[in-house]
Amino acid sequence: MKNEKGFTLIEFLIIIAICGILGAISYGRFGYFKVDQETTKLSMLDYAKNLRPDIVEWNEPNCVTRDTDGDGYVSCSVTGINTDSEVVVLHADCAGGIMSWGNEGCKTKIVVYPQYN
Repeated sequence: MKNEKGFTLIEFLIIIAICGILGAISYGRFGYFKVDQETTKLSMLDYAKNLRPDIVEWNEPNCVTRDTDGDGYVSCSVTGINTDSEVVVLHADCAGGIMSWGNEGCKTKIVVYPQYN
């Protein structure tokens, strides 16, 4: 009677297959959020440009997306400089995702800082 320790080839291949399937599922899910993050940034920048056309230069938005309970929560901040050299900060929190910019599910706050030298 042999007392062998270790895995057989079939057991090893089954483990590799399961890891591959789990990796494919998680890669697809994280890839979705990466695209969604870029779409959110572009959407926020368009929203900011429409809301404040006096801004001559916008920086890249900083956005966080969370979808813990399926509501598509998004939080974004973007800064810009207006024609009077004032710094403008626009921050938006939206419970309905990027499609609700400016709607009742979205809270927008604009702060203007005086010009600086």
